[in-house]
Amino acid sequence: MSEPVKEIQVDCYDIPVICVRTELGEGAIPAFAATSHLFKWKPQGCLYTSLTGRSLLSMAIGMEAISEILINPNDVPRGRIPRADFKRMLALE
Repeated sequence: MSEPVKEIQVDCYDIPVICVRTELGEGAIPAFAATSHLFKWKPQGCLYTSLTGRSLLSMAIGMEAISEILINPNDVPRGRIPRADFKRMLALE
């Protein structure tokens, strides 16, 4: 089950985040719907945690260098959530 992240101080949370560069050189956070998607992106694996989408969006809003969240990079289905949609998505109930 996913737990909310804890904000230790303003825009600083209790977990590290892997950031990557997009084809355009902008910062992005990879996110995966299942560990099988993560292993297609990084076959050797890496540390990970389970988060709610709301927690991930909340963290990403405070990270000014992040232009998007990449969903299941290198796998299908995949997608992108651009920064312009972070606040709008958080406002949804």
